[in-house]
Formats: sequence, structure tokens, C-alpha cells
Amino acid sequence: MAGTRENRSANGGDSVLFGHLRQAQQFAALAATEGRFRAREQAAQIARLTERDRQQDRLVRLAGAGAALLALLALAIGLALRITRRLNGRLAVQTAQLQAQAERLGELDAAKNQFFANASHELRTPLTLVLAPLETLLANPTQKLPAAARFPVALAHRQARRLSELIDRILDLTKLEAGRLTVQATPTAVAPLLRRVVSQFAPLAAARGLALHGAEPLPEELTLLLDADKVEQILTNLLSNALNHTPASGTVALSAALPAADGYYTLTVRDTGPGIAPAEQERVFERFYQSPQNQAQGGTGLGLALSRELAEL
Repeated sequence: MAGTRENRSANGGDSVLFGHLRQAQQFAALAATEGRFRAREQAAQIARLTERDRQQDRLVRLAGAGAALLALLALAIGLALRITRRLNGRLAVQTAQLQAQAERLGELDAAKNQFFANASHELRTPLTLVLAPLETLLANPTQKLPAAARFPVALAHRQARRLSELIDRILDLTKLEAGRLTVQATPTAVAPLLRRVVSQFAPLAAARGLALHGAEPLPEELTLLLDADKVEQILTNLLSNALNHTPASGTVALSAALPAADGYYTLTVRDTGPGIAPAEQERVFERFYQSPQNQAQGGTGLGLALSRELAEL
């Protein structure tokens, strides 16, 4: 019995010891778990602090880069303003120079126009004194010139007429530039006007072997409000140009069309000459311009330019 009690006591002591050991092991396990948890928390906190430091470093670097860019931008703006002020100064100087040159050119142009006007006026009077006796010699039916003398007199008359026409064109262009050439419209019988214009070229056309046709018969009572002198001058320039550039056996014709829907009559001069190249069709109306293909025929390059400007009045 005594041995049995001792064994039970021993067994009971062992159970208590084992219980304490299990509790110690559980406590150690909990402590280890808590230690690992705290270690992870500390590591996470350290990582967060490290990342925050990195972000702050990046922000500091970005701020530094932004400040550098702002400094460069300010420098660029300062340079741009300085260059702009310098260019504005140069531009102001060039503008003043151009204005002075424009004023000088205006003065020269006015002097040129005045010179042409004076020269044309001074040349017209002696030229009239030359033309009058030549026309008398050629047209006098009672005292006809011998054939040997008639040719040089007729040549002198043609050249004098040509010079007179050139002087008139220069004077008209001068008036156009000065704004002193205006339209003086009066009621005008159209048929007699066209016959008169065409008839004055009949001798020249016959001498060059050209067929010259006037406009189809128009009603004699047809009267239009127009500037007869300027219409005659335009047609004269166009017919003269056509006769000068049409080869022998060719045809030059003046035609008149009834008013179109816009109410305007159309007068057209046609010829069978070589024509005008498409690239030259606009330039032939420039003053003093002559197409290379027609330079051999001579001329001043004023007739078509004057005709266009008169038509635009």
C-alpha cells in the first residue's frame, strides 16, 4: 500500500512538471511569434521610413531641377527680350530708311512725270510743224510729187506720225499716273466712229498686203454714251498692233457685238498673226514690255498697256 501511494505521488509530480513544461513551451512559442511579429513591424516601419526618405530625396532633386529650369527659362526670356529690343530697334531704323526712300522715289516719280509732260509738250509743237508740210506735199492734188521724191517724203511722214503717236502715248500715261485723265462721256454715233478708225489704217494695210475689214454694218442711229476719243485711241492702238504683227496676205478685222446680258457692247480686233504665247498673254499689257517673239517688229511696248488702262477708267 505504501509503495502504491509513493508511486501515485511520483506520478502526480510528473504530471505537474509536464504541465509546467507545456506551458513554458507555449509561452516560448507565443514569445517567439510576438518577437517575429514585432520584427516584421519594425522592418515594415523601417521600409516605410526608407521609402519616405527616398521620396523626399526625389522631391528635393525635382525641386532643384525645377529651379534650374526656371532659371534657364528666365535667362532665355531675358535673352529673347534683349534680342527683341535689338531687332525692334533695327526694324525702326529700316522702317525709317524705307519711308525716306519711298518719299525720295515719290519725288523722283513726280519729277519723271513732270519731265515727260514737259518733254512731250515741247516735242509736240515742232513735230506738228514738220507733219503739216509733209501732209500738204503728199495730199496736194495740183502739185504731185515725182515718184523719186514721193517715197522719202512718205517715209518721213510715217516716221513723224509714229513719233507723234509715241509722244501722245507718253503724255497720256503721265496723265493716267497723275490721275488727270478722266472719262468725258457724250452721246456718240457708233457706226461713223468705227468707220473713221478703220479707214485711217486702210493705206497702211494696203501697203503691207493685208486685208482690213471693218465692223459689220451697224444701225446709223445707234448712239451710245461713251468717251469717243478714248475709244478711238484704244482701237487705234489695237489695230496698229495687229497690223504690225500680221504677215503679208493676212487679215485684220474689227467686229462689234450686240450687248450681252450685262448690257455692254463688245468691240474686238482679230488678226491672223502668229499670236501670243500663253506665258506672255498677261505680260504684254505691262508698260514697255515687248514679247521676245515680236521684238523684231519694233514698237515701244506702250500701246497695249495704255489701251488696258484706258479701258479700266
